Amino acid sequence: MRRIFLFITLIINTGISFGQEPILEPIQQFGVGTLLSAVITPDGKNAITSGQHGIFLWDVETGKVIRKIVTNQARRIFDLSKDGKKILISGITLAIYDAEKWEILIENRSAVLSNAMFSDDGNRYITVNTDISTIDLYRTDSIQKVCTVKYVGKGDSVAALSPDGNMIAVLENDRSTRIVDVDTGKTIHLLSAPNYFGYPQAFTPDNSQLITVSIRGVVKIWDMKSGKEIKTFDLEKRYCLIKLSPDGEKLICGDLVGSVDVWDMNFGESIHRSSEHSAKILSISFSTDGERFRLFAV
Repeated sequence: MRRIFLFITLIINTGISFGQEPILEPIQQFGVGTLLSAVITPDGKNAITSGQHGIFLWDVETGKVIRKIVTNQARRIFDLSKDGKKILISGITLAIYDAEKWEILIENRSAVLSNAMFSDDGNRYITVNTDISTIDLYRTDSIQKVCTVKYVGKGDSVAALSPDGNMIAVLENDRSTRIVDVDTGKTIHLLSAPNYFGYPQAFTPDNSQLITVSIRGVVKIWDMKSGKEIKTFDLEKRYCLIKLSPDGEKLICGDLVGSVDVWDMNFGESIHRSSEHSAKILSISFSTDGERFRLFAV
């Protein structure tokens, strides 16, 4: 049996610094077979895991299973909507589950997908198929495509969807990031810098900026009106998972040995660094107020 540990870090925001040192402590342990993915609900009360034995809803406080869906195929959770009401889960097909009723709302066509994500309002989502280098945008109430974006590139982290669902950022093989208007299908900007290969990570909450991060940890922030680079800073090491806080002011970075660093986006400075925990960080999520973040590590 493979175990998953849920750690929680409390962060008290007192301006550009934090009033409490982040301390990663395991608050619960779950385990059902080989784990593929995991998320925690915005209220922090429940955890959802997926793997070869199905999909499980857990009570974080007790560590007990609330509900489960047993499947004969491996399932992966791609995303949980910001309000915690919808889940994107893939297997042979991609399905949107109602997280409260635990029922399938929409089941999409068969596809081997490498990634999928919701817009902030949960009304749109994109799927990334690296086998055919295609990004498709859908509404959550339909299986009809809104648009398709073709690209030339590889890897799971080739795309980001803006919070309002109106722009897609896609990484091309020539090391540029293309910004596409989903309503027109036209390219708005081509973002590039000399000797820089940055993966699109996230748009800021107001859709005005895009954050890209290179494999070596170099962050660039781009203005969406002008398409110009407005800030660069170095994270100083490689990370396996990066998450932008809900207010767009903090970057939470997790590495392969279980350490978590918090960076201030305005100043490009490290705020706090945690110790290593000899575990790979699987997912990072934020509390509704953005004052705390939680992470899964295996």
